[in-house]
Amino acid sequence: FRALNGEIIVKELKLPDEPSWMLNESSFSSMPYAYVIDELERQYDTEIKTKSVNTSLLFTGSFVHDDLELALKAITGPLNLQYAIQDKAIILTGEN
Repeated sequence: FRALNGEIIVKELKLPDEPSWMLNESSFSSMPYAYVIDELERQYDTEIKTKSVNTSLLFTGSFVHDDLELALKAITGPLNLQYAIQDKAIILTGEN
């Protein structure tokens, strides 16, 4: 089960052979996009700002921990978002 925003969600999960963190990646299944952003910030020690991005949308996917560009493509492509890296900050932009 999961507890998100005070709501308990019960769902049967198929577990992979190895946890994704052992493969140097973070994986998500129907998680609010805000959690994905938080994890990417933590893994890459960066700050992410959003413009016109619905961070409550549910995201299913993964990103690697050793290639920031590839990780950004993995989390922005499915939602049609653009990204820009400025110094140590990352800007994610959605459609207006």
